[in-house]
Amino acid sequence: MPGNVEEAIFFLRDGEFEKAKTIFSLLLDGAPQDETWKAGYYISSFWDNKLDHLLSLSEGKERGKALLNYLDLFETEIVSRKFPRDTILQTALQCVLEEAIHHLRISFRMEGWNGLDLSSLKGLSICHLRLGEFSQALEILEPISKSSMQSSEYGYLIAECYLGTGLMDDGKNLYLHSFLDDPLRFNRQCNFWTDLQLICQEIDSTQMDGESKSFAIPVLGLRRGIFRNQKPKKKQDLDHWMDQMIRLNHFQNTQTAKFQKKTAWRTQAFALSVLENFSERDYPNEINRTKRFLDESNSILNGELPQ
Repeated sequence: MPGNVEEAIFFLRDGEFEKAKTIFSLLLDGAPQDETWKAGYYISSFWDNKLDHLLSLSEGKERGKALLNYLDLFETEIVSRKFPRDTILQTALQCVLEEAIHHLRISFRMEGWNGLDLSSLKGLSICHLRLGEFSQALEILEPISKSSMQSSEYGYLIAECYLGTGLMDDGKNLYLHSFLDDPLRFNRQCNFWTDLQLICQEIDSTQMDGESKSFAIPVLGLRRGIFRNQKPKKKQDLDHWMDQMIRLNHFQNTQTAKFQKKTAWRTQAFALSVLENFSERDYPNEINRTKRFLDESNSILNGELPQ
């Protein structure tokens, strides 16, 4: 990269977005088709345009919540524009995430748990998580997850925290249960576990639609053995997973081809979980029935996943 790009990155790191924008504008003048300079100009412009509004807000909760809202909008734009997650983007994100944490923590310190609503507390924990501050994220996530009906959404986040703090078995086990509960709540922006990132990359190389990919991620993960852990599974887990497969099988023949595949993905996830965690010696009837469910779902999916 040219030397003045380093200067632009320095300005991004310090929140000097207007100065960074000026440098990227000059770089674009010299190379109008350069995708890196286009991305840098857009990123710095986005935050420079939001700065006056942010500075007009009170420090603490008001500014912190506005930063969370702008971060969501920013992520949507980055994904839709397919910008690379390179040093320029990561530097800008680090600056904004740290600023959001600073202001939300002001409210948290002054008012305690009642100072922020559930959405803001979750946003604060995600900011910590994305900066690799797993312990700080966990101290927020564990209490608020107990008061939320969306347990799988928090399960994914807590699983990342467990993995990030070295609790590998707990993290893998919670990831598995969260995927079995609701694969559509998995947020890739909060996934830093390399094994799962590789699974997502494999899934992205297929021709499946977006929702089908979400259902397929835990299936390929189970086939690759990434969720394998030493946490003991209970008979109630087996009973619940069997009930889910029976329910899915009941609806299989009444659905369109599109929904049949999604049902088959779900069946596969439960079936592979049973076969990985329970033995035929202890549960012969359940295992034999699970194998039949697995064969039936395989015939519907017809080899869509990489082997």
